[in-house]
Amino acid sequence: MGIAHARCNENGLTYLMIDDQDAHMEKTDFIHPILKQAQQELNEYFEKKCMQFTVPIDPEGTNFQKQVWQALRRIPHGHTCNYQDIAKEIADQNASRAVGSACGANPILIIIPCHRVIQKSGKIGNFSAGLGKKTTLLKLEGVCSVK
Repeated sequence: MGIAHARCNENGLTYLMIDDQDAHMEKTDFIHPILKQAQQELNEYFEKKCMQFTVPIDPEGTNFQKQVWQALRRIPHGHTCNYQDIAKEIADQNASRAVGSACGANPILIIIPCHRVIQKSGKIGNFSAGLGKKTTLLKLEGVCSVK
């Protein structure tokens, strides 16, 4: 799994997507300290040395999406929850579908860990980068209980 694209502004990482290549962010991207930190933490994550990301983030989205993304960052490494759990945490227990949409709109994969959100039934659910990548990330974190 490679990192295809990453962007930042002066406040933090704004975009991070993954692809199927074994490529990493282009060397020119490493000039900015935020991108350097993101690269270091992602490398440590894939080496199973990083359990929590500290790189600053600044994703663009609606207030609701940002609430969901903040809640996702509180899901511990190696754990999962479901869409309804996140909806309850942001005080709108009827917003499970909207939570799913916000997960699908996540602009900073892995660091905002939408891969840790599964269906209430225990099935893996969707992932904007593909179910294979979601499965890979969950296995990397030691989550074995997904269907």
